[in-house]
Amino acid sequence: MKTCRPLVALAVFAAMTACGSQPVETQENHVTAEALEAHVAVLASDDMDGRAPGTAGYDAAAVYVAEQFQLAGLEPAGIADSYFQPIVFKHIKIMEETANLILRSEAQPLQLQYLDSYYFLLNPQVPVLDVTAPLVFAGYGITAPEQGISSYKGLDVAGKIAVVLMNAPKGLGPEINAVLSSAERKAADAANAGAAGMILVFSKPDDKNYPFVRRASHAKDGAPYWLMPDGRPHSDYAPLSFVARLAPEKGALVFGGAQQSYEDILELVAKGGPIPSFDLKTSVTARYGVSERVTVSSNVLARLPAQPAEEGSPAGESDEGLQEAVMLIGHLDHLGRGEPVEGDDIYNGAVDNALGIAAIIEAAKALAATEEPRQRDIYFAALTAEESGLQGSQYLARYLPMPQDALTSVLNIDMPVALYPFASIHASGETHSTLGKFALSAAQKYGLTREDDPMPDEAIFVRSDHYSFVERGIPSIYLQIGVATPDGSATGGLQAFEDFLNAHYHMPSDEIELPIDWQAAALFADVHVEMLRELATTREAIAWTKDSFFNQPRRQP
Repeated sequence: MKTCRPLVALAVFAAMTACGSQPVETQENHVTAEALEAHVAVLASDDMDGRAPGTAGYDAAAVYVAEQFQLAGLEPAGIADSYFQPIVFKHIKIMEETANLILRSEAQPLQLQYLDSYYFLLNPQVPVLDVTAPLVFAGYGITAPEQGISSYKGLDVAGKIAVVLMNAPKGLGPEINAVLSSAERKAADAANAGAAGMILVFSKPDDKNYPFVRRASHAKDGAPYWLMPDGRPHSDYAPLSFVARLAPEKGALVFGGAQQSYEDILELVAKGGPIPSFDLKTSVTARYGVSERVTVSSNVLARLPAQPAEEGSPAGESDEGLQEAVMLIGHLDHLGRGEPVEGDDIYNGAVDNALGIAAIIEAAKALAATEEPRQRDIYFAALTAEESGLQGSQYLARYLPMPQDALTSVLNIDMPVALYPFASIHASGETHSTLGKFALSAAQKYGLTREDDPMPDEAIFVRSDHYSFVERGIPSIYLQIGVATPDGSATGGLQAFEDFLNAHYHMPSDEIELPIDWQAAALFADVHVEMLRELATTREAIAWTKDSFFNQPRRQP
């Protein structure tokens, strides 16, 4: 238990600033390649030990970022007039020797092997699980009547375990599919329908995108969950006792003796036809116990206040009289130490996401050096626990340093793959809000064009920290380096991007020794500076596109 880390970080930060650390110079209110490289050299060094949340390495990185914010003249936006927003996490791990999943049908009871045949996605509010209940097949397990999907309609699942398919019906588009297909969304839908638990069954084609072996390995390690004010770990599906995922070859076991076999269902899925829901002739017993430990890790928050045109004149306020704000975010954490690869067990995370944090630091310095009047406050956030499931951004989105209705928009920098000169950007979420036109305007100032997402099926818009704010109803956008290069080709850029994903993403080799194009990285950071400048100087309201799937009322904590 390391509950004193925020106090240690504050003390270390005070000592560092007292020693007179010097900022890296920013020239002409633009980001420089040299400044970015200097920051990444620190944040991605072996001394930071991979920046895993709850470790001394992460704390040292957080102190460094806070120091840079202070040197830039930004105001602290954390707790107790500091730059830190400490979050208490409960790291929960299932004790393997206690894990049991027993299927019962007309045949002999069958005990499945944990991590080989299934794994649990635990409910962090259930430290001891012991459930026996009948199974019911609920198709895709989705309640989305606006999309024409109501898997639980007319189905009695009260007190039962819902067996649901991975994925969603065809034709929804990658982003909507990704939202409705997530285990968290399906679990919440099952809980709302009254189910006692949920079992996910995957086909072999599904397993290519969501490999069972890899996900089971992650489940073995456990995960952190941030604690709510009442001391309970946060869960989006608290009423549900458990979620289990079966290995692809085990899916047929739960359909034994049912009116339709698993093979029949998969044939319907392949044809794109409607999927029926029906009672199964199988029941299940699920049991486990957990080990728990408490850690603390902090988001780092800073504020650049609005700057009225004339002294004494009011800055920009909303219709409710709130001082409006925009926010630039990126995750500071990475994977820490892990499985050695060629003798190296430190996952340094240079591109993912030390480079993004370096860009945030330098964007803050460039904007702070600008004397142009600003109508809106600009906040900067270096976030913890993104790699653990967007935990730090979830917490910040609920416990903001300003009233929620004052936050007009959020920009996210995550893993800028600046390994080549680029001539375009693509902006995930550009069609969902008026932020898209600001992104295009900022890019055009630097002679860049926009391009469509080269990997739309990845549904990147719902897979990074900005999505925590989208879920709360706050317009957000995620700019990425395009694959088009100045010579007019997209081949080289796409190849470099794919090479990084295949060889270095979430690997120890994501280090500063990669062939990072620091000038390209500086250009990308400058686009964010320009977009923030435009958002801060305009009084134009930022709004969701009327017909966007993500257009929803703001959700309060």
